[in-house]
Order: sequence, then structure tokens, then C-alpha cells
Amino acid sequence: MATTDLSAIRALDQAHHLHPFTDHSQMHSTGSHVLVEGDGSHLIDANGERLLDGLAGLWCVNVGYN
Repeated sequence: MATTDLSAIRALDQAHHLHPFTDHSQMHSTGSHVLVEGDGSHLIDANGERLLDGLAGLWCVNVGYN
């Protein structure tokens, strides 16, 4: 993902989305995670960092992945 696209996405996110359980002052200074891919129970962000989707069961994954 191009840096300009990532900056634009983060700006839109900051302007229009409320993130529950988030320290907004920190998020607005560093930018939010922009997810670009899913792989089973893991998510990959725009920087290529692989994250475990540990909170999915709380809101949406009640029957498992795949």
C-alpha cells in the first residue's frame, strides 16, 4: 500500500470512526492500524505486522474461522 494512501485512510479513520477501548490521544498521535489482509485467526496490517485477532470472539467470530 502506498504511503499516501495509508495517510489518507488514517485521516478518514481519525475523522469518522470511534474506536472502543482505545486511548484516542495516543491513537491520533501515532495513527491507527490499517488492516489489509486476514489469514485464519491472524490479521496483517499495512506495515506487514502480523497480529493475532484476539478480540474477534467478543463481537463477531462466535463460530470460528474459515
